[in-house]
Amino acid sequence: MENVTLTDKVTIEVYRPEWNLQVIALILKIQREEFGVPITLEQQPDLNSIKEFYQKGTGNFWVALYNDKVIGTIALIDIGNNQVALRKMFVDADYRGGEFRTGQVLLEESLRWMKKTGCNEVFLGTLDVFKAAQKFYRRNGFEEIAKSDLPPTFPAMKLDNTFFKKTIGGNNLVTIHEYKPEHQPAFEKLNRDWIEKFFWMEPVDFDVLQRPDEHIIKPGGTILVAKYDDQIAGVVALKYVKPGVYEFTKMAVDEAYRGKKVGQLLAEAAIDKARSLGAYKVILYSSTKLAPALSLYRKLGFVDVPVDGPYKRSDVKMALPLLKAGDGSQLRLREATLKDAELLCALGIQTFTDSFESANTRENMKMYLEKTFSVDKLRNELAEPGAVFMLLEDGEAIAGYVKVRTGHDPKELGNVKALEIERIYATKHYIGKQVGKTLMDAALAYAKDHGFSCVWLGVWEHNPRAIRFYEKNGFEKFGSHVFELGTDPQTDLLMKKILN
Repeated sequence: MENVTLTDKVTIEVYRPEWNLQVIALILKIQREEFGVPITLEQQPDLNSIKEFYQKGTGNFWVALYNDKVIGTIALIDIGNNQVALRKMFVDADYRGGEFRTGQVLLEESLRWMKKTGCNEVFLGTLDVFKAAQKFYRRNGFEEIAKSDLPPTFPAMKLDNTFFKKTIGGNNLVTIHEYKPEHQPAFEKLNRDWIEKFFWMEPVDFDVLQRPDEHIIKPGGTILVAKYDDQIAGVVALKYVKPGVYEFTKMAVDEAYRGKKVGQLLAEAAIDKARSLGAYKVILYSSTKLAPALSLYRKLGFVDVPVDGPYKRSDVKMALPLLKAGDGSQLRLREATLKDAELLCALGIQTFTDSFESANTRENMKMYLEKTFSVDKLRNELAEPGAVFMLLEDGEAIAGYVKVRTGHDPKELGNVKALEIERIYATKHYIGKQVGKTLMDAALAYAKDHGFSCVWLGVWEHNPRAIRFYEKNGFEKFGSHVFELGTDPQTDLLMKKILN
């Protein structure tokens, strides 16, 4: 079987016995620690008999490898009648989405196998609480069915209560690809077709469609291409607006492929891509003439906002917040890991923008945010010795975060074992709801637990609300330093708290 390369170091390969122990360890860890399912190896005898259980008939079992480490699995069981059951799809949390797309490529490899072996349908069972998994399956063309619609040979698990089916057919797999220069003619034609059908081409359209590398890619955006049976069926672009914000634009689907959910798959892939770029918001411009498109956007979570923008034809503007807000009833603190780099990037940009945008120039904000926040920079910060990020979650929402670190103490502190609170922010929705206090308490508790005798931080001299908050929590001023915001040298007050 030909390997499918995800990155320079990640491959998909057909299972071999040498990976058995790693496969077992990965699956049990995700089942027990992440999903909270009290299941044992003895209750899953197939894991010790993968070749005999899965690799027969039209069935198979694949692993995703990174530096020889098993980071994902997927399996198919031959259930007869040119049908298969999808089982054992697990991906290590640190390798989901983003640059890896491990789950997506595992699934695509299994779908290629189904087509090659003549399978017509694939079925799977899951739990209703696994919302992200259900969204993933729907995005890939699976439809939910009743348990009574499963074939009698389907090996249903006792706990499964939600079921899906996908019809494979001869050549109906929609795949999403990154833009390449050779895609430019299709990108232009598909968009000109719909624009000229309903409106007229504006100068900005000619610029973007004829030179997408210059106007979309180079400034920090991206273009995705949907293929159906290896033919280009649709396109969509994400145009960089400012740090953390992208414009969803130039989505077009070939009329020959309408009704095959190409537009929905493109839109969902674009939103996932925006998240991987550290975005906290996606905006778009549209028109009331495009009712089906507006219906799709609202289904995806976009909401109407006041209209502005570069297009004369647009009388609708919509925005999709990528960081959800909750009601504060499910607050839970956890330490961030490498898999949270995209989230922390979006969170850092949004909270800094909300806090300081009104008091600084757009140019200086842009310079600082682009210099300070990117997904790669956050990954490096997460891996930095002595640095710890703590996230305050509210169910599926994020209320705020705090970052502490060592090794950057000012000389005014003297010879003490000190911990710096480098960043502490609540999202705008949670300001005034004790989130800041919860994060501060967490940082101070971490300092005490790790034997630090002093905690210090820097705060802008023109941020009286924050200064009062720190003073209320026992911090006192002991100096100042220069904080470069773009080209503006600002003064930060240094404040410290001595721990008992």
